[in-house]
Amino acid sequence: MGTVTFSDVGNMGSPTIWYGSVYYADDNEIWLYNGTYGAIYTGYNFTYSNGALVGGTLTGYIQARNISTDYYGNVTGYTEMYRGEGFSIPAATAYYYIQTAKDALGFIEYTMSGGDIIKGSAARLKRESKRRARIDPELIHADFVIHPEMNFNSSPTSGFFEQARRSGEKTAQILLPDLKVAMSAK
Repeated sequence: MGTVTFSDVGNMGSPTIWYGSVYYADDNEIWLYNGTYGAIYTGYNFTYSNGALVGGTLTGYIQARNISTDYYGNVTGYTEMYRGEGFSIPAATAYYYIQTAKDALGFIEYTMSGGDIIKGSAARLKRESKRRARIDPELIHADFVIHPEMNFNSSPTSGFFEQARRSGEKTAQILLPDLKVAMSAK
């Protein structure tokens, strides 16, 4: 059973996997790094041929941002976005999804193909709980609720608010006939 834990905003419907140059590789760890973003893949018995991962078992990964290095290029810190662990898959198959096909969703679906767990960060869960506590009491009094499908990557920017407004208006237009019928029945 695999577990994915989000420490930052993430969208499993459109996951991000950072591609980049191999920063470090040995028989149980691979670091990819592109200057700001990176990925750490862990497992055991990794083997390579002509620069490609051809053997071993992958058991975990971390997607990270804000990677910092010292004067010598050694990684000194990063912000974890999400991690996957608790699975065991052929490393060569993971290599295919990540480096050859560049198929992030396929990779995550493959690693999470059993009875799996997806967790949010404690801070994210606390914010969501506070938001639900404000909204839920009002919902029980509503005659009609318009709930547009929104990407969960929300942020307090004018661009996001504009996207939310457009999405709400589009959903309202679609639901308008049902809303009129519900209002005329009152």
